[in-house]
Amino acid sequence: GAQNPPGSLPSVIEIPILASARSERRKGFGSVLHALITELAASVGVQAILVCATPEARSFWLRQGYHTLAHCPPALATELRAVIKSGVMSDPFRETVRMAQALPRAGEPGALVASTLRAVASRSASSQSSHGLSSAEAARALGYEDLSGSAAALFP
Repeated sequence: GAQNPPGSLPSVIEIPILASARSERRKGFGSVLHALITELAASVGVQAILVCATPEARSFWLRQGYHTLAHCPPALATELRAVIKSGVMSDPFRETVRMAQALPRAGEPGALVASTLRAVASRSASSQSSHGLSSAEAARALGYEDLSGSAAALFP
């Protein structure tokens, strides 16, 4: 429900702000951070994530699998409206739209992050940034050469 007993974990969490400098967008940093948040939330039993998307961020959230409340499954939309009405979530910023995503049950630890890193690496393998490492090079530098094996080490 919208109100959880003291000491219990929430069924819905909010990402109030997830932003990057314009020059650093479309490099996969937000997708990887979102994958980490999603895996951590699912691992502790969170059932959904709620965000307030600005007009320029809506396409990012759509790519991550988020929907406006009107397009969420009815049970999820009802739960989210109850949470919002309870006042525990922040007030939306001007010109933002609330969007949400139901979380899958926690899968193999590190699997979502690993697949996100692979997708980012394949998207940016040919595009080297003049500001530093490409996403693929950053993944290799962090030891993600073999993502399927290395990612499991992140979540013992």
